[in-house]
Amino acid sequence: MNRPRIVVEVNGGVVQAIYSDDPETTVALVDWDSEEAERTDPNLVTAAGADGREYLGFAGEVPADAWNAMPQETREAVQKVTSWKI
Repeated sequence: MNRPRIVVEVNGGVVQAIYSDDPETTVALVDWDSEEAERTDPNLVTAAGADGREYLGFAGEVPADAWNAMPQETREAVQKVTSWKI
């Protein structure tokens, strides 16, 4: 079985979209840059690090968009650095 191919599109340090050639793909996203998040956000989590510090972050499931929803510029960038034919 082939592993799904996944493209994560980031702009301005923020995940804008996730694309996959497998329509069943769901990604668990964890963002540790969440200092500005509302403290009431249900996706705000804390976790203890190996260093003993408590980390604050955003975590949630993000379903991947279909491969054909990928913008042309993202498709072209991926094809320039991989052997993928999108």
